[in-house]
Amino acid sequence: LPARAAAPTQPRPQAHPSLPSLTQGEKGPPAEKPSPRQPSPKASPVQPVPPLNSLLRLPQTAMSRINSEERHKERNGVAEGNAVWLDTEQDLLISFFQRFKTNIYGVWNYPAAAAQRGEQGICLLKITINHDGGTVADVEVVRSSGHPALDQEAVKAVKEGAPYGSLPSAYPNKVLTLMAYFRYTLSGVYVFGQ
Repeated sequence: LPARAAAPTQPRPQAHPSLPSLTQGEKGPPAEKPSPRQPSPKASPVQPVPPLNSLLRLPQTAMSRINSEERHKERNGVAEGNAVWLDTEQDLLISFFQRFKTNIYGVWNYPAAAAQRGEQGICLLKITINHDGGTVADVEVVRSSGHPALDQEAVKAVKEGAPYGSLPSAYPNKVLTLMAYFRYTLSGVYVFGQ
């Protein structure tokens, strides 16, 4: 009988160096049982919905940016002619502007009824001042705040703040026309000229 060919030997699989090798008949470690279901964390209590008007209010930084962009557009849209913006830094008019602002702040008020109604806004005034004596020749609302009481109070403050003193003798014109913003905010801070 011819000799039986030896059965080819199959290579043994190599064990991964980091895993223990098992010999035939050994059992591996018991399979991990799935962990029992963990209780879900307690749901956080439902927060009450804030009032609608607080949701519609923009953050202060956004409002500042919008107002700044709006004022920049307004400057381009308002024909200046000989008008000067109150926040411009002209050496010739700096001392006059300081007197003007001081006088305005001395008489300008936030109308109590308007504040109770929640009215706020920015109005733009065109103010004409006579060269000699600093009296008011004219005050015009170029852009309303949207609330007549606020606009009227700004106009009243300009008139009551006069006289503002003579303009500098080096100032060439007979009148000075100023463009000034009057800003009313319910935060208790209201400013003009910016």
